Amino acid sequence: DYYAKYNINQAYICYENAEFYCDSELDLEIIQEHKRIAQEAETFNVKKFAIIILSYNQVEMTKQCIESIRKNNTESSYEIVIVDNNSTDGAREWLKAQKDIKVICNDENKGFPAGCNQGIKAAEPDYDIFLLNNDTIVTPNALFWLRMGLYERKDVGATGSISNHAGNDQRVDGQYATVEEYIQFGIHNNVPMRNPYEKKVWLVGFALMLKREAIDAVGLLDVRFSPGIY
Repeated sequence: DYYAKYNINQAYICYENAEFYCDSELDLEIIQEHKRIAQEAETFNVKKFAIIILSYNQVEMTKQCIESIRKNNTESSYEIVIVDNNSTDGAREWLKAQKDIKVICNDENKGFPAGCNQGIKAAEPDYDIFLLNNDTIVTPNALFWLRMGLYERKDVGATGSISNHAGNDQRVDGQYATVEEYIQFGIHNNVPMRNPYEKKVWLVGFALMLKREAIDAVGLLDVRFSPGIY
């Protein structure tokens, strides 16, 4: 309700997240009514988002990544699109068996930019885009805050995350011994803060959320930079 006074889009994302965590039928009815009211606002323009993941072997990492997405996000808010760059470790077979994933199988490794472009083209045309590496684990509320940042102002075109392994000053302060400790860090980090964001000239592409309007205006990733990195 605080956000509803200033930014109906952020308010809607909050209501959607509250709905995900709600375990009371009475509260759920109230939350859903607030969602409906937000959607009817003149300035409402929140889009669902497509999670684009490139796969090249490392099937167990891919499974862990996808499971973290499913566990921590509202199913109705996103779709998963995976582009497999000719894996040979059973990843393609596992991916094809998943009912909630769009799968594109390449006969060669097309690299990062071209593969991401395939995924973006396969996504629903009005969805925002989230480029995610398959060696990531999505912690609770991580995508919620990326979306909150994306819709904070009209001139924000992209938001990025922090990680235990990233450049551009997007590295977590401190190192932890286990995956569970990093998940606990995420739980305690992904909370309301007075200054939750830092303005960046560029963002690392391991977990990059992009407004659909920005992609439509600028275009797809430049394949001259294949297989990846700058």
